[in-house]
Amino acid sequence: MNPVDVHTRDAQLWESGLAALRSDWACLADEEKSWIVTRLDAVERLQQGLHRLFVEGEGEEHCRKCGGLCCGHGKHHVTLVNLLFFISRNSDPPSPDFSATCPMLAAEGCRLSPGTRPFNCVTFACDSIEENMSSDARAAFYAAERSLRHLYDEFAQRYAGAGMRGFLLARARLDGGSSLQRLDISPADAGI
Repeated sequence: MNPVDVHTRDAQLWESGLAALRSDWACLADEEKSWIVTRLDAVERLQQGLHRLFVEGEGEEHCRKCGGLCCGHGKHHVTLVNLLFFISRNSDPPSPDFSATCPMLAAEGCRLSPGTRPFNCVTFACDSIEENMSSDARAAFYAAERSLRHLYDEFAQRYAGAGMRGFLLARARLDGGSSLQRLDISPADAGI
């Protein structure tokens, strides 16, 4: 398949997946939405804290110098959790550019705010950044990373489309099934 066809396929999978996710969200019981929103709030707080530590370690300056090379591998980093930030707030995520090395990377940087970025993006600190952090900041960074991983794991254990594999990969694997299908109960009991 040529690159243009791959980009078109990814864009179609993204759009159909978002539409399905919006529909699934609308069908969720308030109790289920509350479970999600409570954890999204915790994810966002942890990610913003990780970003503050990243900035204190002069991460933005280091990324500018190297051109954000680690961002060049982010095609499948956006997950269900990241998209639920937007769906739960009745807003739209930034439009991805599937011809870019990362669909959320623009000339001015990431299109996602630190609190809504993928796990891999907010938990990665290259050697240059890590060396710039104090030992206390490094310890806080990795403690927050562990707490954040736990929250993402809660989503992965609960929903068929969650996990670290990324939204596009999960959508393809689900073959039209609901990303919010509960893994621990039947779809009918979950209200989907």
